[in-house]
Amino acid sequence: MQVLVVFYVFLGVFAGFSYLKKNEAFFVSPLQRSFLSFFYFLFFIIFVSTRPADHPGDTEVYLRLFRNLTDLNFLEIPNEYRIEKGFILLTHLIGKISNNETFFMATIAAIQVSLWYICFKVWIHKNYILISVVVFCSLFTSYNLGANVLRQGIALPISFIALKLLFDRKLVTGIILILLASLFHKTVFLVLACWALSFEKVHIKYYFTVWGCISFLSVVGFFEQVISFTSVEFSSYSHLVRDGAVERYKTGFRLDFWCLSALPLGLYFFLEEEKKKSFSYLLKTYLAIFSVFIILFEIPYSDRVGLYSWSMLPIIIALFIGSYRLQALNSGIFTTFIMVLFGGIFFQFYSVMDISFYFKDVI
Repeated sequence: MQVLVVFYVFLGVFAGFSYLKKNEAFFVSPLQRSFLSFFYFLFFIIFVSTRPADHPGDTEVYLRLFRNLTDLNFLEIPNEYRIEKGFILLTHLIGKISNNETFFMATIAAIQVSLWYICFKVWIHKNYILISVVVFCSLFTSYNLGANVLRQGIALPISFIALKLLFDRKLVTGIILILLASLFHKTVFLVLACWALSFEKVHIKYYFTVWGCISFLSVVGFFEQVISFTSVEFSSYSHLVRDGAVERYKTGFRLDFWCLSALPLGLYFFLEEEKKKSFSYLLKTYLAIFSVFIILFEIPYSDRVGLYSWSMLPIIIALFIGSYRLQALNSGIFTTFIMVLFGGIFFQFYSVMDISFYFKDVI
């Protein structure tokens, strides 16, 4: 077992006890929960910043970009990079501070978790922010953001802050933040489009119906046939799709992706009836994002879209606490320990989390 995973489990025990009412006098302090959140995020930063360059994914690509930009002035940076300008500028500025690659990865991870913490504070009641942090640091998908798709790891929390502002009818500020997020990953316009499709006056059952039909069509291979008869150009990504991506990526209906994304939908049906109404607007947007993801199952790199639905899990799971018909589901300690259990499983079985220090390396 990895040294850092022991640290993760240790943090999980204390995070769970912080929601145990009998220990309220010692554990329930907001300051103590903030410290636990800090150490969870510190765990995340150390974990992703100590990964080797040959770790499966895009780590080597980002490190090569960092090395290429370190010795350049900003005006000398060539225009051939397909990476968004915001991330190019950020990488360049980090290189001006230090050319150490671990420092670069740690800085990016620190920026990511800072943005996610702000995102959770915008969305979640302060008592449950720690649970959002625990969920985030327990999902293997979060480590994709930290290890493989660094740009999305920055763009996603900004886009979700923007989504909350859009829900609160602060349209100008929300759209400005979407534009800011697009400087790090252009796919954030998906959030804006799916919010625009979430009509308050349309009953959520129709969104579930459309989502169910899209799921069925994906299972029977309808979208595979559509794409096979359609000439699809992927602009600057076309070479990635042509050059072996179809062979490297499993395409078609992905039951594993579908089940993970369907978790909030299952939890929604355990909510009290009145609470379902208050969360219907959010769930409509989620169903729209999920439906787009299913349609794109046939395309390599569709998991980049899946990250939008998976990254909403820390928000939705924490938001639902206190609204369930079953009291066990309203328990913060129950939610925390379940997520830590899943996190332990993910650390054992997902290669993206198979990094960092082992006992055999330090003894």
